[in-house]
Amino acid sequence: MRHTRPLPMILLAAVLFAVGCARSADIAVIAMDGLPADARYLEPFADSLLQSPHPVRVEIFNAPGAGGAYRVTLQRAESIAKLPGLVGVVGHRDSRSTLVVGPVYVDAGIPLVVPNATSRAISHMGPMVFQMVADDDEEGAFLANVAAKRLGGRRISIFYLSDEYGVGIYDGTVKALEEEGIEPWSVTEYGLQRDKCPGDFKALVDASLLKGLPDVVILGSRIPDAACIVRLVGARAPHVRFVAADGVDPRGALRTQAGKAADRLWVTQFWNSMEDSASAVFARQYERRTGVVPNQGAALRWDGVRVLVAAVREVGPDPRRIAEYLRELGRSRPPYHGITGDISFGQQPHRLMLVDAWGRPVPSSGS
Repeated sequence: MRHTRPLPMILLAAVLFAVGCARSADIAVIAMDGLPADARYLEPFADSLLQSPHPVRVEIFNAPGAGGAYRVTLQRAESIAKLPGLVGVVGHRDSRSTLVVGPVYVDAGIPLVVPNATSRAISHMGPMVFQMVADDDEEGAFLANVAAKRLGGRRISIFYLSDEYGVGIYDGTVKALEEEGIEPWSVTEYGLQRDKCPGDFKALVDASLLKGLPDVVILGSRIPDAACIVRLVGARAPHVRFVAADGVDPRGALRTQAGKAADRLWVTQFWNSMEDSASAVFARQYERRTGVVPNQGAALRWDGVRVLVAAVREVGPDPRRIAEYLRELGRSRPPYHGITGDISFGQQPHRLMLVDAWGRPVPSSGS
C-alpha cells in the first residue's frame, strides 16, 4: 500500500559571518522549520555570538510549511546559497528534503551540517556535507542487534514506512539480520497515514500475523503509525517486544496511543534529556524559555549551529576552511563536545541509545 507523502516542514539553518557591526545583509541567519520554541531558545545564544574576534549573529526565518512542494524547498535553498557572507547551513529536517537541496550547497561550496536525517545517501553527497547522526546501515545494525541478541528474538517482524527514512531503516536492518543468519519473520510496508489508526491498518497487522506471532517487531515508523502498530500487534501478541527507529518520538502521545503495549516498546534515540547533567540543564532551560519539552531534533539542531559557530571562531568566515575544520573533527582535531555528545565527522561510530515509551534511558542490561 503506497501513498504520496505530503511535504514535511523544512528545517534549515544558515550561519553567516557578520563583518564588524555590519548591515543586515551580512548578519548570520538561521532558517528553521517554523517552530517558535526553537526560535525563542536561540535568542539569548544569539547575543553571545556578536563577540569578537569573529562575531556571528543568528536570526530566525520560517521555512516553507506542509502545504508547499519540493520545488519551493529547492527555491528557498537556492536563495539562501546566494546570501552574502554565507558560511554554513544546518538542515534539513528529513532525508528527502536534505537530498533535494544538498546539491545546491555542494555546488555553491557551502558546508551543509545535517542534524538528524539518516539516509546513507547523504554521506555520499560530497565533501561539503556533514551528517551528524548514524545512517540507515548503522541504525539498522543497532536495531537488529537489540532484537536478535539483547531480546533473543528469532521471529523478527518488520513494519516500515515507504519513504526514504523507512526504506533506509528496512534495508539496514535486513542487511544486519542476514549477517546474523536471520530472515525476517514478516515484512510490512505501508504508506503515510493521515489518521491516528486507520481501519486498513488492522488488515495490515492481521496479514503480518498470518504466519504466526513474532518474538520482536522492528518499526521503521513515525508517530502515530508506530503507536497504532504497537497497540494492534500488542493486543494479538501479548508477549511480543517492540523496537522502534529514531523517527518515533517517545513523548506523551506515544504512550496514550500505544495503550498497554507501550510497556513493551523501546525507541532508538541519538540524545536523551535524562542522560547526563548537561543534557538535563539544556532541557530545563529550553522548557523554561519555550514551554516545550525538547526532543532530540531540538538538541541536534542546537549542536549543529554551535559547531558551525565554533568553526567560524577557530578558522574564520571562509566556507572552505570551515569545511576542513569539520572534516578534521575526530581526526586531527578533538571532537566538538556538544550536549548530544562528541561531534565528529570521521569514521567513529555514532552514539545510539535506547529509551522506553516514557523517554527514560534503558539500562544496558535491560530486557
